[in-house]
Amino acid sequence: MEICAFSLRSSNSPELNKKNKKVVKMWTKQEDKLLLEGIAKYGSKNSWDKIAIMIPGRNRKQCREHFLNKFNNIKHRPWTIEEDNEILIRRKEFGNRWTQIATFLDGRSPNDVKNRFFGRLKYQITKELKQNPLSVFKPLDHSLFCVI
Repeated sequence: MEICAFSLRSSNSPELNKKNKKVVKMWTKQEDKLLLEGIAKYGSKNSWDKIAIMIPGRNRKQCREHFLNKFNNIKHRPWTIEEDNEILIRRKEFGNRWTQIATFLDGRSPNDVKNRFFGRLKYQITKELKQNPLSVFKPLDHSLFCVI
């Protein structure tokens, strides 16, 4: 089992840093199996408390998010220009409400959408604005225009 840690707050004090470390456990194959057994037994609607009881060390939120991000019909395929444009349009409409935006993208989880925006699209927007600070941003397919 892999374990990683990240700091919740930065500080120069070693004691403070030790207190603010949060250990994040990667999901094991056994936990995945228990999660799927729980889904089969209780379903995935409003039963996350019951499912979490089946998986020691996991809470309802962790179970729900892991299921939605890994098992819920998520498509792991390259992003299309249409999907990128949809993210840009819907973000302008909904802000950072990734769950709402993901409903417009078949087979993409809210986490996938958020990661796509912050990992690629935001960089492209920033790059475009640096090159043409007073211009109109053209999304990737150049058929839609958004004034920034």
